[in-house]
Amino acid sequence: MRIHPLTGALGAEIENVDLNNLTDQTRKQIEIAFHEHLVLVFPGQSLTPATLLALTHELGGPGETPYLQGLADYPDVVPIIKAASERSPVSFGSGWHTDFTFQSEPPSRTLLYAQQTPPHGGDTLFTNLYLAYDALSEGLKNLLAPLNSLHSATRSYGPNSTLQNQLENMVITKQPRPLPTTTTS
Repeated sequence: MRIHPLTGALGAEIENVDLNNLTDQTRKQIEIAFHEHLVLVFPGQSLTPATLLALTHELGGPGETPYLQGLADYPDVVPIIKAASERSPVSFGSGWHTDFTFQSEPPSRTLLYAQQTPPHGGDTLFTNLYLAYDALSEGLKNLLAPLNSLHSATRSYGPNSTLQNQLENMVITKQPRPLPTTTTS
Protein backbone atom coordinates (compact mmCIF):
# COMPACT_ATOMS: atom_id res chain seq x y z
CA MET A 1 0.00 0.00 0.00
CA ARG A 2 1.31 3.43 -0.96
CA ILE A 3 -0.09 6.70 0.44
CA HIS A 4 0.74 10.04 -1.14
CA PRO A 5 -0.71 13.38 -0.04
CA LEU A 6 -2.69 15.29 -2.67
CA THR A 7 -2.37 18.77 -1.13
CA GLY A 8 -0.90 20.41 1.93
CA ALA A 9 -4.35 20.96 3.44
CA LEU A 10 -6.04 17.57 3.05
CA GLY A 11 -6.42 14.50 0.91
CA ALA A 12 -4.31 11.50 0.03
CA GLU A 13 -4.36 8.94 -2.74
CA ILE A 14 -3.89 5.35 -1.63
CA GLU A 15 -2.59 2.91 -4.23
CA ASN A 16 -1.84 -0.80 -4.24
CA VAL A 17 -4.76 -1.75 -2.03
CA ASP A 18 -7.82 -3.84 -2.86
CA LEU A 19 -10.82 -2.56 -0.90
CA ASN A 20 -12.58 -5.87 -1.56
CA ASN A 21 -10.10 -7.74 0.60
CA LEU A 22 -8.74 -5.76 3.55
CA THR A 23 -6.53 -7.25 6.19
CA ASP A 24 -6.73 -5.91 9.75
CA GLN A 25 -3.35 -4.24 9.27
CA THR A 26 -4.42 -2.54 6.03
CA ARG A 27 -7.67 -1.37 7.62
CA LYS A 28 -5.67 0.15 10.51
CA GLN A 29 -3.37 1.91 8.04
CA ILE A 30 -6.39 3.31 6.18
CA GLU A 31 -7.89 4.55 9.45
CA ILE A 32 -4.61 6.29 10.36
CA ALA A 33 -4.44 7.84 6.88
CA PHE A 34 -8.04 9.06 7.21
CA HIS A 35 -7.27 10.81 10.51
CA GLU A 36 -4.17 12.39 9.03
CA HIS A 37 -5.51 13.41 5.59
CA LEU A 38 -9.33 13.61 6.13
CA VAL A 39 -10.12 12.68 2.49
CA LEU A 40 -8.87 9.47 0.89
CA VAL A 41 -8.96 8.51 -2.79
CA PHE A 42 -8.59 4.88 -3.88
CA PRO A 43 -8.16 4.79 -7.68
CA GLY A 44 -8.89 1.72 -9.77
CA GLN A 45 -11.32 -0.02 -7.43
CA SER A 46 -14.06 -2.34 -8.62
CA LEU A 47 -16.74 -2.59 -5.96
CA THR A 48 -20.18 -4.18 -5.98
CA PRO A 49 -22.94 -2.91 -3.70
CA ALA A 50 -22.21 -5.87 -1.40
CA THR A 51 -18.49 -5.09 -1.16
CA LEU A 52 -19.17 -1.36 -0.75
CA LEU A 53 -21.50 -2.12 2.15
CA ALA A 54 -18.97 -4.55 3.67
CA LEU A 55 -16.29 -1.85 3.42
CA THR A 56 -18.65 0.62 5.09
CA HIS A 57 -19.10 -1.81 7.99
CA GLU A 58 -15.33 -2.32 8.26
CA LEU A 59 -14.80 1.44 8.50
CA GLY A 60 -17.43 2.15 11.15
CA GLY A 61 -20.81 1.16 9.74
CA PRO A 62 -23.47 3.00 7.75
CA GLY A 63 -25.27 6.01 9.15
CA GLU A 64 -28.90 6.86 8.68
CA THR A 65 -29.76 8.21 5.25
CA PRO A 66 -33.17 9.76 5.83
CA TYR A 67 -35.18 10.68 2.76
CA LEU A 68 -32.91 8.78 0.38
CA GLN A 69 -33.93 5.54 -1.28
CA GLY A 70 -31.23 2.88 -1.15
CA LEU A 71 -30.89 -0.08 -3.47
CA ALA A 72 -33.57 -2.77 -3.03
CA ASP A 73 -31.14 -5.43 -1.80
CA TYR A 74 -28.78 -2.94 -0.10
CA PRO A 75 -30.85 -0.14 1.48
CA ASP A 76 -27.72 1.43 3.02
CA VAL A 77 -26.19 1.89 -0.46
CA VAL A 78 -27.73 5.00 -1.99
CA PRO A 79 -27.19 5.65 -5.71
CA ILE A 80 -26.75 9.30 -6.63
CA ILE A 81 -27.66 9.64 -10.30
CA LYS A 82 -27.78 12.91 -12.17
CA ALA A 83 -28.24 13.10 -15.92
CA ALA A 84 -25.97 15.52 -17.76
CA SER A 85 -29.05 17.36 -19.01
CA GLU A 86 -30.61 17.68 -15.53
CA ARG A 87 -31.27 21.27 -14.50
CA SER A 88 -33.11 22.31 -11.37
CA PRO A 89 -33.06 25.35 -9.08
CA VAL A 90 -31.83 23.17 -6.23
CA SER A 91 -29.37 20.49 -7.24
CA PHE A 92 -28.87 17.60 -4.83
CA GLY A 93 -25.60 18.12 -2.98
CA SER A 94 -24.85 21.41 -4.69
CA GLY A 95 -22.98 24.10 -2.84
CA TRP A 96 -20.75 23.67 0.17
CA HIS A 97 -22.34 21.36 2.70
CA THR A 98 -21.65 18.69 5.26
CA ASP A 99 -23.80 15.59 4.91
CA PHE A 100 -26.77 15.20 7.26
CA THR A 101 -25.93 17.95 9.77
CA PHE A 102 -29.66 18.14 10.53
CA GLN A 103 -29.30 14.82 12.38
CA SER A 104 -28.51 14.74 16.10
CA GLU A 105 -25.56 12.46 15.30
CA PRO A 106 -24.39 13.10 11.73
CA PRO A 107 -21.99 10.57 10.21
CA SER A 108 -18.28 11.09 10.77
CA ARG A 109 -17.48 10.28 7.15
CA THR A 110 -19.05 9.60 3.78
CA LEU A 111 -17.96 6.94 1.30
CA LEU A 112 -18.41 7.89 -2.34
CA TYR A 113 -17.87 5.41 -5.15
CA ALA A 114 -17.97 7.06 -8.57
CA GLN A 115 -18.89 4.63 -11.31
CA GLN A 116 -19.36 7.09 -14.14
CA THR A 117 -18.22 10.71 -14.19
CA PRO A 118 -18.46 13.39 -16.86
CA PRO A 119 -15.29 14.49 -18.67
CA HIS A 120 -15.75 18.03 -17.28
CA GLY A 121 -17.55 19.35 -14.20
CA GLY A 122 -19.28 17.07 -11.76
CA ASP A 123 -16.58 17.86 -9.24
CA THR A 124 -16.91 16.96 -5.59
CA LEU A 125 -14.84 19.41 -3.60
CA PHE A 126 -13.62 19.14 -0.02
CA THR A 127 -12.23 21.59 2.52
CA ASN A 128 -10.36 21.26 5.78
CA LEU A 129 -12.52 23.02 8.35
CA TYR A 130 -9.89 22.50 11.07
CA LEU A 131 -7.49 24.69 9.09
CA ALA A 132 -10.27 27.15 8.23
CA TYR A 133 -11.07 27.56 11.92
CA ASP A 134 -7.38 27.92 12.81
CA ALA A 135 -7.11 30.74 10.25
CA LEU A 136 -9.88 32.80 11.91
CA SER A 137 -8.86 35.71 14.10
CA GLU A 138 -9.42 35.29 17.84
CA GLY A 139 -12.00 38.07 17.63
CA LEU A 140 -14.03 36.22 14.99
CA LYS A 141 -13.74 32.94 16.92
CA ASN A 142 -15.10 34.73 20.01
CA LEU A 143 -17.91 36.29 17.98
CA LEU A 144 -18.94 32.92 16.51
CA ALA A 145 -18.53 30.83 19.68
CA PRO A 146 -21.94 31.58 21.29
CA LEU A 147 -23.94 31.57 18.04
CA ASN A 148 -26.36 28.86 16.95
CA SER A 149 -27.40 27.91 13.43
CA LEU A 150 -30.35 26.01 12.04
CA HIS A 151 -29.42 22.87 10.10
CA SER A 152 -32.33 21.91 7.87
CA ALA A 153 -33.16 19.53 5.04
CA THR A 154 -35.91 21.83 3.74
CA ARG A 155 -33.86 23.44 0.94
CA SER A 156 -32.86 20.05 -0.45
CA TYR A 157 -36.28 18.46 -0.27
CA GLY A 158 -38.62 21.44 -0.78
CA PRO A 159 -40.66 23.70 1.50
CA ASN A 160 -43.84 21.61 1.17
CA SER A 161 -42.07 18.34 1.81
CA THR A 162 -42.91 16.14 4.77
CA LEU A 163 -39.16 15.55 4.97
CA GLN A 164 -38.25 18.53 7.09
CA ASN A 165 -35.75 17.37 9.69
CA GLN A 166 -33.94 20.27 11.28
CA LEU A 167 -31.66 20.79 14.22
CA GLU A 168 -30.36 23.87 15.97
CA ASN A 169 -26.69 23.54 16.80
CA MET A 170 -23.68 25.65 17.65
CA VAL A 171 -21.98 27.40 14.70
CA ILE A 172 -18.63 26.22 16.07
CA THR A 173 -18.99 22.57 17.01
CA LYS A 174 -16.71 20.73 19.37
CA GLN A 175 -15.75 17.95 16.97
CA PRO A 176 -12.37 16.72 18.19
CA ARG A 177 -9.60 17.09 15.67
CA PRO A 178 -8.70 13.62 14.39
CA LEU A 179 -5.19 12.64 15.27
CA PRO A 180 -3.15 9.81 13.82
CA THR A 181 -3.23 6.72 15.98
CA THR A 182 -0.03 4.83 16.61
CA THR A 183 -0.40 1.10 16.15
CA THR A 184 2.05 -1.60 17.03
CA SER A 185 2.10 -5.17 15.87
